[in-house]
Amino acid sequence: MPTYIDIPSAPKRLAYVLSTPGKRVATEIDPAFPTVFLCHPPTACGYYYYYALLEDPSLNEHYNLLTIDIPGHGASRMKEPLEGEITWARIAMLFHEALQAFGVKKAHIVGSDMGGQAALSMALAHPEMVESLIMLRPNGRPEPEIVARGFVEWFAVSPELIETRDLDLIDILVSILLEFVTGQMTNWILRDICEGLGDLCKAKFLRGEYEAFHSVFFPLLVNSVVPSAEDLTKMDFPTLVIEDVVHMEGDEDGQDLIPENKVWADIIDKLNGLAASRGKRPLAARHALVGEGLNKYGAVSRWTALTHPGLVTPMIKDFVENTTTSSLFSNTESTLGRCQPREPKYPPDFGNLLDILQESSVASSSQAETKTWADLVSEMQQGEASAVQVEVEE
Repeated sequence: MPTYIDIPSAPKRLAYVLSTPGKRVATEIDPAFPTVFLCHPPTACGYYYYYALLEDPSLNEHYNLLTIDIPGHGASRMKEPLEGEITWARIAMLFHEALQAFGVKKAHIVGSDMGGQAALSMALAHPEMVESLIMLRPNGRPEPEIVARGFVEWFAVSPELIETRDLDLIDILVSILLEFVTGQMTNWILRDICEGLGDLCKAKFLRGEYEAFHSVFFPLLVNSVVPSAEDLTKMDFPTLVIEDVVHMEGDEDGQDLIPENKVWADIIDKLNGLAASRGKRPLAARHALVGEGLNKYGAVSRWTALTHPGLVTPMIKDFVENTTTSSLFSNTESTLGRCQPREPKYPPDFGNLLDILQESSVASSSQAETKTWADLVSEMQQGEASAVQVEVEE
């Protein structure tokens, strides 16, 4: 059964997954071990995004591993939309309140993709509790304009879902998203995860929780910032950025299709400059995962904790263990390589949350026309309404 943290701001509504050394499913932090807190991106949930790290003995035998589902996501329950503005600072406040309830005074904070916004916001608001900050492909750098166009069309399907209650549209939305953030959907493990996330979204829809869920993830997807000059002065703790670098040819006009990315490289330099001015060793590092773009939308993996755990987990462990930039980063880049997600050892435990699917005899897969992210954008540009499910050709 899912377990819920009881905090005043969201009493018994935020679901969490916690493991401690020697206890795969725990409800209390083991104070004898350090804690690693894992922040997932919107539309995902803690289990589906971080199961490979949670199940890795190099981490779970030495650390408390904790991930909390964002309000409305995963097993977290939310019948009514949250009142007030939805921001990453607000999510960070909830997470900080939860860590206090667990009795965690300091933690290694990990955030991936837009989950890095929660990790960063919490670290800036409460630097005193940060052992280290690790961000995998953090947001804030330029994106190709066509990516934003694709999301415009993606979000346009949601009102149709609410109006028609056609649950096949959920399969369509989840498939498009998973193809976009992983770069492909030919891997059977990713297809299973896609089906699992789709079933979870369907169950929330049938339970009357989808609109509340949508009211959280939409604002978070468009709420992305990088640290300001003032913020950098607060980041007096070890910081690691692991991000992809896409090598692509130019378009017909000879222009790069992916803007050159120096946002986080510059931030790392500034952090180390500040450390030097305080008489400290370098505290920050950036490691590049170099890959080839799969298409003109820059569709390498954005969810590397899911698609490349064998590559990123040792980096996370080394940094958490040593909280130093010296041991891992004599070389500052690795080859991203092919997508290699791990097969989960254990099934997710959502309790009776999915029972409503059986009661309603909801199909587990869509029969909609199969198309790609490129088709989605092309039809949007032509002004056509589309119902598409993504499938990438090998």
